[in-house]
Amino acid sequence: MPDAIRDLETAYRQAFETALIVRHPHPGVLRMEGRDRLDLLHRMSTNELAGLPPWHLRPTVLTNAIAQTVDLVHVLTRDEDLLLLTSPGRAGRVREWLQGYIFFQDEVTLHLEKKPWALWGLYGPEAPAEASRWLPNPPPIEAETVLAFEGGYAWPVVQPRPGLRLLLSPKADSEARRRWAGRGGEEADALAYEVLRIEAGLPLPGREILEETIPLEAGLWEAVSFQKGCYIGQEVIARMESRGRLAKRLVVVRLEGPAKPGTSVVQQRRTVGRLTSVARSPAHGWVGLAMVRPAALEAEGGRVLAGAVTGQLSEPPLLRP
Repeated sequence: MPDAIRDLETAYRQAFETALIVRHPHPGVLRMEGRDRLDLLHRMSTNELAGLPPWHLRPTVLTNAIAQTVDLVHVLTRDEDLLLLTSPGRAGRVREWLQGYIFFQDEVTLHLEKKPWALWGLYGPEAPAEASRWLPNPPPIEAETVLAFEGGYAWPVVQPRPGLRLLLSPKADSEARRRWAGRGGEEADALAYEVLRIEAGLPLPGREILEETIPLEAGLWEAVSFQKGCYIGQEVIARMESRGRLAKRLVVVRLEGPAKPGTSVVQQRRTVGRLTSVARSPAHGWVGLAMVRPAALEAEGGRVLAGAVTGQLSEPPLLRP
């Protein structure tokens, strides 16, 4: 067995048996101050943010007037301000977007964080034990709550595997790299995470989440509230949800061989979508994510062609055999 395949299988297995530790790309970070900071985000984005207490983290999507995505962001509230975690390289764009909607009566200031915060993911049954080496006697972390510690913050996640994420300062990031450098190759860990992400149906900015993407099409339902008041793009999103009509949706594709992202997905000689991500899973073989017409899941039993490769569409997630 080639070393690269063996390393991937080892890293993949850690997510189910011990802990897979991944250093993710650096997020963009904006610091927001002022009494109206949450009110601004609440009226500008898809999720319920009004009254979100300090030390919580919640995803939301900034959308334009026709509900296309500006960015998926995570709001981390603190006592006197909040951190807005954007997609990598998007903090400046998000700041510019929000700045255009701050009115003279709004008490809000936006600051680009200059230091490069690092994002780590710990996934698997031993993730809390790994975190405890960082956080002596950490209290239980409940859904959406954030634990602050010297050097960063931690919060729980359930996908693609239950675990924790850590946002670390540069100094803490250096310590984390020294602590976890001996576990194996970062490349294999990142590839294992990519496989798990695809199997879980998690969209990624730049792949499944593009500027023309409407949040519901990418499966970002948890980042959208259907009970809140008006926000930019709400009418389009509410209409799509109430009528149950999406022009396209994110699905998993089990492939009989390798294919390239961007390849057209064809069914009954008609293009019904395109592949957005592809990886080789130790559990399922070649798998991918695709944006397709919703009807393609039912037609032909979900069988498709991606280039010359046969595929089978299915609802995420793919469960480990």
